[in-house]
Amino acid sequence: MTDIELITHIKEHNGDAFNNYLRNILTAESKMSTGVLNVVREWQTEKPHAGGLMPITGMVAKVLVRENRLEEALKYFLIARKQVPEYTSWFLEYVYFSIAVKASLGKTIDKVDLDDALMAIRQGKFLLRNGFSASGLTERYMGRLHQLREEWGEAIQYLLEAKKRLQEEDFVATDQALFLSYMKTGKTNEALKLAEEGIGRGGKFLPFYEKLRGSLQKQK
Repeated sequence: MTDIELITHIKEHNGDAFNNYLRNILTAESKMSTGVLNVVREWQTEKPHAGGLMPITGMVAKVLVRENRLEEALKYFLIARKQVPEYTSWFLEYVYFSIAVKASLGKTIDKVDLDDALMAIRQGKFLLRNGFSASGLTERYMGRLHQLREEWGEAIQYLLEAKKRLQEEDFVATDQALFLSYMKTGKTNEALKLAEEGIGRGGKFLPFYEKLRGSLQKQK
């Protein structure tokens, strides 16, 4: 019996229980921000899942980051890590975000965090070696995990590979990470080229790439 069939059965055979269930839903929704409510409703569709069931906790956590509710976001990312199988790009993603948000909160990144990042990187290498990832997300988060470990040079190859498969916001976020690695490793010419290529493409992300180029010019 599916969830919908179960709810329909309850509605038909136990109206009081159904009304109580509905009140609980409306109460919970009334406490959500507009962003969280929208993503919770999106989660109920097939759109975000791409062949697997993405945990609602991970989707909500990203909204909480955008709303600057970082303590709550960290809690949900830590839950999401436990809700997806290891050796998946989702697992790498949630390991990355759980550590990155912790850093944004000013909390100490300790040996456990660094070991977790290394463990996720090794899982990513296994996925790539065996052809289990083709979306570019594995490479993206491997690069970001290397950066959390301050392995700026090691991140570059993975971020470059990720760019070949990513689009829109994911592509731009990867460019931002790549720009940072270039700057940290003294590759200012590559950083400038990346910014100018983005400017040349134009479009809605033009101001972002102009800002990157401007940050280089200020350093001269």
